[in-house]
Amino acid sequence: NHEMYATYQNSSSSKHDMNHDLGITGVAFDSQLTWQARGQIEDKSKNQKATFLNASWRGTYGEIGANYSHNEINRDIGMNVSGGVIAHSSGITFGQSISDTAALVEAKGVSGAKVLGLPGVRTDFRGYTISSYLTPYMNNFISIDPTTLPINTDIRQTDIQVVPTEGAIVKAVYKTSVGTNALIRITRTNGKPLALSTVLSLKN
Repeated sequence: NHEMYATYQNSSSSKHDMNHDLGITGVAFDSQLTWQARGQIEDKSKNQKATFLNASWRGTYGEIGANYSHNEINRDIGMNVSGGVIAHSSGITFGQSISDTAALVEAKGVSGAKVLGLPGVRTDFRGYTISSYLTPYMNNFISIDPTTLPINTDIRQTDIQVVPTEGAIVKAVYKTSVGTNALIRITRTNGKPLALSTVLSLKN
């Protein structure tokens, strides 16, 4: 989905010259991409006094942004990269910027699963990610979108409730199973079905 918003403002100087400020803001790719373009025009000269462009992308391993601006005197180009990292007993997990109170999400073996409510936050190749902006001393629900699970994986529950203290990083562990799902029909050698609750085992 892609949403766009337009803005307009005008102002006058002490010399009664009108200045116009026009802008367009866009949000795309499930709110992972945000961008903005603005221009300032002087009514008297019809010249564009300034231009501003910026964009940012939020992904599994962090955030990246770029900006450009120029006016009658200066021209600036900038870039910024931000993110967070948590070292834990199972390794190191990179993610978006970590708030004061956060959670380490563990869904072992489940990669690319989306955490609802946090644009761009998905489990990494090992099944870990960071969920920020939790409210301390309150019930916080961390939810995984089941439609984003890999075909060969399954989780027991999609929602986990945590109650962190202020400044804490808590762990939200999902019980996962990784393998191949199959529907197998087994009959006796004479073609008759097995009795209900029959226990099957392999030789050796």
